[in-house]
Amino acid sequence: MLGELHDTGNTTTLAHYLDLLAGAGLVTGIQKYAPHLVRRKASSPKLMVYNTALMTAQSFKSFNEARQDKAFWGHLVESACGAIKRFQKHRRQRDQHQQREVEEREAQGRGEAGQHAATLAGGRRRGRRCASW
Repeated sequence: MLGELHDTGNTTTLAHYLDLLAGAGLVTGIQKYAPHLVRRKASSPKLMVYNTALMTAQSFKSFNEARQDKAFWGHLVESACGAIKRFQKHRRQRDQHQQREVEEREAQGRGEAGQHAATLAGGRRRGRRCASW
């Protein structure tokens, strides 16, 4: 995308759009890992699609055709695993935030620990893990 953009304003606009899509939980850019910040910023991000429907809507492939195309299927699995990891990260952050609230209430003498702990434990579920993670 950046190869076709010659104006500085265009790249800024594209980066802003990517931030908006990331905020909506649809697509995000994953920067190349490099020990130096300059090399990270100079590289184009890899796009990670969190909703595989966005990837498959324009392909017009049936489920069986998608399974036969190993490269396409690999991208779908990679995106699904990325979405699961993102969900797990947000759930972990939410649980940590709730735990801090419980601890703050207990420190202030408000609320009962048993009541809040039951609320926290009720939200956790065990699920399958992606093999690639």
